[in-house]
Formats: sequence, structure tokens, C-alpha cells
Amino acid sequence: CNKRGKLAYSSMLPTTMAVRASLLSALCLLLILEGCSGEQTSAAAGAMSTPPSAEPAFKTEGPVLSITLKDPFQSPDASLLSSGRRSSAADEDIWESLAFFNPTFLWTIRSTRPPLRDSIPSILSCQGVIGYRYDDIRNLPSFLDGDMLIDTPAGILEVRPSYEVKSQRTNVSLRLADKRARSSLSLSAKLSSKTKRGVETVGGSYQSSAPSLFSNMVKCVTFEPSFNVEKKQISANIMTESISGRTKSILKWNTKDPTLTLVHAIDQRNTLSPEISLPTGKITINLDSQLDSGSLSCRIDPSELIQLKWTDQSSSGKWVVDATLPLEAAGGPIAADVRVRRQFVF
Repeated sequence: CNKRGKLAYSSMLPTTMAVRASLLSALCLLLILEGCSGEQTSAAAGAMSTPPSAEPAFKTEGPVLSITLKDPFQSPDASLLSSGRRSSAADEDIWESLAFFNPTFLWTIRSTRPPLRDSIPSILSCQGVIGYRYDDIRNLPSFLDGDMLIDTPAGILEVRPSYEVKSQRTNVSLRLADKRARSSLSLSAKLSSKTKRGVETVGGSYQSSAPSLFSNMVKCVTFEPSFNVEKKQISANIMTESISGRTKSILKWNTKDPTLTLVHAIDQRNTLSPEISLPTGKITINLDSQLDSGSLSCRIDPSELIQLKWTDQSSSGKWVVDATLPLEAAGGPIAADVRVRRQFVF
């Protein structure tokens, strides 16, 4: 990528893949529009035969607005709260005021049933997402995402195209789940316009019942290998689930920092997940709790810090509080970093 942000390709493969990904994103939008148009035509032609309580073909979520409340006494833009503002820089002041809250928007539209069940019944569902982050690009959307499920003879194919506006990066994630196999089997690949060969990673997932020797303790075993084509690195996840379903073990193997995690459900609301780094023996403890109106997550690293995340759900959105408390002071007093976010759903 050059200084002007234009893509420079060494071959035609990434360009072709990017064009196809853009076409897939456009196809998701066309399917949504076609489904809405077909829904209106059908409703006009057979209004007498359609029940009034019939579920619409598409439903929207949002726009969802999230703002981060900062400490005005610690913010470099604390003067924004003062009343002595100059009207000559009104436009610039608006952007600076928005920077104080760091707003983000998210708007989603998804199908509630097969969008083209009469003409193309193999398309099971589709979804489109538009996201905006103020700290990314101020006057343009930050990303466009799509998701489509297609019923093929080999299995259920999931296609997820995405486009990042600032970096002009196009990604396409593919996942094929074999519905004919007795065990759970799937293949996946991620394509990217920023890679030389157009393919970033390939992988798969295979789940089967435990061997008879461990059948009285282990319910199932899942193996997920992955290969990073660009970095030429191999990684794999091996997961086991107990007969009770309350305990899982996850072995994440890679060449840098393999870890072993035990996930145990204490009860229906609380989950404890200690994680150990195999090369260093470092232990990190995670505790997740479901509250009546939200959730509370705690991550404890005994050698560095404690992280807390509290989410409180309300009818019009939710409050999110993130707090980080370092356990060691770096040349000064220990101070916690607390951030409060408010989400509004329109």
C-alpha cells in the first residue's frame, strides 16, 4: 500500500479476489432489496391470503450508538467543557467535541427466513452490517460486513465478505460444514486482498465422540488445525468436554506461546477459567458471572494487573464499565484506568 492509500498488487489474484468479494457484498445487499421488494409485491397481490401477523422477511437492529465517557480532568481536551468557545472555529469544535466521546455506530439488517425461497431456495439467510468508528474515519463508514448461508450438496456454506474503508482491505471468510458426516466436520479459509497469494489462512474442524477408554469421563473431542499461508505458521486447538458438560479443556498449540485452559461452570451463572502458559508457567485466571440485568467479567494476572468489565442492560441500551488496575507501579503511584461507555439503541 503506497502513501496515498492505493493498493499495489504483485499479481492479478488479489485483485480478482477483491472484485469478487465486493460483488459478494453487493449480492448480499441486492438479496436484501430483492427480498423486501418481493415481500411488498406478494403483500400487494395476496393481501387477503396473508395473515396480518406474518413475520417480515427482514428485520433491522439499530442504529446502535456507543459513546465513551472520559475523565475531563485527565483529558487533553478538558477545555472543551469550558464556556469560553470561539465561534470562528465552529466546525472544528464539533469534531473535537465528538472526539471527547469517541462515538461508534452499528446498523444491522438480517433476514428472518430464506430471502428468495421461491427463486433461489438454496440461500438460507443473509445479513448486512455497516459500522462507523469516529477514531477510524470521521466522515465515512469504517467497515461493511456481509454474511450469507447457502445450502449446497456438500453441506452448508457460509460466506462472510467484509471491507475496511480506511485500509481498503477486502476479506472473505469461507466455511463449509459437512452435513452428511456422522461427526461434525468443517473446512474454512480466509481470503484477503492484502496478501500476496490472496489466501491468508486455511483450516478445519473435526468433532467426534471420545475413545471408548475415556467414554465414561469425556463426552467429545474437537480438533481444529490452522495454517497461516502468509506467515507459514501452523497452529491447532484441541478441546475436550466432560460428560457432565460443565468442564472443558482447551489446548491452544502454536510456535510462540501455547496455552492450556480449563473452563469450569461453577453453576448456571458463574464460570471459572484458569489459563496456563506452557513455556513460562504463567497463570491467568478468568471469572465470568451472569447478573440479573447484565454480566461481570474479571481477568486476574497475578504478576501484572486486574481487569474488570461490568455490563448493565437496560431497555434503551446498556452501560459498560471497563477498569484496569495494575499490580505494580511504574515509577509512581498505582492508578486504575476506568472507562465508562453508554450504548443507545434506536
